[in-house]
Amino acid sequence: MPFVGMVSQIVIKVNISNRDGYNEKGVITIRIRALREDSDLTQQQVADYLHIRQNTYCQYETGNRQIPLESLIALAYFYNTSTDYLLGITDEKKPYNRKNIKR
Repeated sequence: MPFVGMVSQIVIKVNISNRDGYNEKGVITIRIRALREDSDLTQQQVADYLHIRQNTYCQYETGNRQIPLESLIALAYFYNTSTDYLLGITDEKKPYNRKNIKR
């Protein structure tokens, strides 16, 4: 019986080794921290943008909490990059052409 009525969760795992300068928590933790620091922003400022508490955002950066899809998309818009870049699927920071979607 094919996947009728089943709910599946897609988990993206990026193979990262310490020799490349990444940590065991994943490339996303390094990229969101680097983007925040490059933009001279505090964790509190990014947390305010996401409408979450600073300690929650801190847990995203340290890899102690999984980033919800909505927050991942919001961060991609905020930093003018793609979710693929944040997830480590591509090293290209420039986002894809986006449709005009009201946010």
